[in-house]
Amino acid sequence: MAKIVALVTSLKEEVAGGAPIFIVRDRIELERKAFLLEKLLDCAAHEISDTLFLLVDRHSGGS
Repeated sequence: MAKIVALVTSLKEEVAGGAPIFIVRDRIELERKAFLLEKLLDCAAHEISDTLFLLVDRHSGGS
C-alpha cells in the first residue's frame, strides 16, 4: 500500500491528519510547491482537486 508523505493545499480547512501539511496562497504556489516536494522527496504528486495535491511514496510496500 502506498504511503502519503505530505499534503499541499490552499484551503487548510480541507485537510487534517498525520502527514505534513503545506499551506500555500494560490494555485501557482500550489503547483510549484507540490512539484518541488515531488522531486526532493522522490515521491509522486497527485492532484486531488484544484486546491489539493497529495504526495505519495513511490517505493512503499516493497522491501
